[in-house]
Amino acid sequence: MNEETSSYGINGAALKWIAVITMIIDHIGASTLHYYMIHHGDYTRTTWLIYRTCRGIGRIAFPIFIFLLVEGYTHTKSLSRYLMRLGIFCLVSEIPFDLAFYNRPFYTGNQNIFLTLLIGLAAITGIRKIRDAEGRKPLEYPRQKKQILRKVFAFFLESIIIAIAFFLAHVLHADYDIPGVAAILVAYRFRNLREGSMIAACLTLLFSSTSEIFGLFSLIPIYFYNGTRGRQAKYFFYAFYPVHLLILWGINRLFVGG
Repeated sequence: MNEETSSYGINGAALKWIAVITMIIDHIGASTLHYYMIHHGDYTRTTWLIYRTCRGIGRIAFPIFIFLLVEGYTHTKSLSRYLMRLGIFCLVSEIPFDLAFYNRPFYTGNQNIFLTLLIGLAAITGIRKIRDAEGRKPLEYPRQKKQILRKVFAFFLESIIIAIAFFLAHVLHADYDIPGVAAILVAYRFRNLREGSMIAACLTLLFSSTSEIFGLFSLIPIYFYNGTRGRQAKYFFYAFYPVHLLILWGINRLFVGG
């Protein structure tokens, strides 16, 4: 992220905090409040309204994480390390994720958000490498025919990568499933149109759930993003995910009822 861009507005660190806070609110609803409702049989209108409000606010988080993923991909100094970090924290977060949301250490029906981000990042990496390779090859005679064939072949390879990414998201039960990975690819494809790309990504997420319409509110902080990194606590944001899930699980067991 370019530090020379205007300092006015919201930097990358502030965007992360907005995503983290809205994610916490969502997880409080999806984990602790939901657990309380089931354990105590409390399905009153007030409790349900609070639950739905938490989940609605939480829809803001994932589009911001998508935006930051694409920004990170564009500006990272080491793509391999970026992929490795996502992979490591995907594994580290799985047990806390299952405990917080399913009250068991292993549940294969749904995986944590790091898997969705990892698959999406791997897919856009593959697509970018294909396009770079296609652009580096010199055009020979007959120029037009070879150019068409190369573009068709590149399109074929990109389609295979996208199909594999969708397949993995579905069979591995990644969070948001296929629409989650598709939203990442859409955001990357139209990354030069900041607000437009995120509108497209949010609309893509509607294929996951109609409640994702609330994700459009993420456009407000993204609109004010000024292109700077801000003071980053990179590993804190990664580690916070599994830690806060363990805390929620502990609250569920100790205070809500086990």
